[in-house]
Amino acid sequence: MEESKLSMMQRKFIQNAVNRGESLPPISRASSVAVNHIRTISSSYWKRRSQEAIVNSGAYEREQFRRTTPLLNKEKQKRHLACMMAYGKDMPETPHGPAIRHKPKKCSLPPDNNDVLDDLTRGIKERIEFLHEMEHIGLGKKYQPIIHQEIAEKIRLIQTLDGQKITEIEEDIKRYNKYEQPSPKPFPMGELDDL
Repeated sequence: MEESKLSMMQRKFIQNAVNRGESLPPISRASSVAVNHIRTISSSYWKRRSQEAIVNSGAYEREQFRRTTPLLNKEKQKRHLACMMAYGKDMPETPHGPAIRHKPKKCSLPPDNNDVLDDLTRGIKERIEFLHEMEHIGLGKKYQPIIHQEIAEKIRLIQTLDGQKITEIEEDIKRYNKYEQPSPKPFPMGELDDL
């Protein structure tokens, strides 16, 4: 009896049964199940919990972070610090409009050839008149090469569009040449051969 692994309660019960002369109680399966149950609970005896028990208890669930202060603008802070280091004070931000990289194409009807030709001839006449006025003032030499280039460019454009219109423009240019002053002598003091 002392060698068997029985609890004190079981020993007392068996001892009383022997003293009275009664038969020993049959081995019940409930006691063996209880023993197995005790073995599974043994982990709590050592104050250890299984991972499942910890997860089920909610120990791994964290509270969601809620920001109490607004998020700072990092680009604004960078600009502020750069201005403080460069100028010693915070400079106001320069306004920037939206960047338009590609201008949308204008869908307009192709202009009438007559309108384009009229505009070009009007432009040539305006330049001839402007050059004539500048020569009266005494600034003809300054503007003459520029105006001649612009007139030649417009004449080339007219030639590509309409070759008949050029005769009218050449008449206008001839009328202008009547008013044109004669070119100055290359050596106003006299010829070099005279020296």
